[in-house]
Amino acid sequence: MAHRTGASHAIAALAAMVSASYLKDVLKHLVSARDLVAYANAAGVQLADQVGVASATDTVAGVAAAGLLVALTFVWGWAYHHSVIG
Repeated sequence: MAHRTGASHAIAALAAMVSASYLKDVLKHLVSARDLVAYANAAGVQLADQVGVASATDTVAGVAAAGLLVALTFVWGWAYHHSVIG
């Protein structure tokens, strides 16, 4: 794959979406959706309080999901570029 086409970023986004979807399916077997949302909201609210950002509790889960996608995309991009570019 060429280094300058941006295809690695597109693959990273796709891998992040697939990974997050798979992670969601695995978590469904371990924890109920209601409990998972409660945990995500509690963690998000605590993080927002520590950072000092005011947030509505109904948007915390969405922001946490977006944060997970960003983290997975970063890890994929770093691993790809580290292994290919060196």
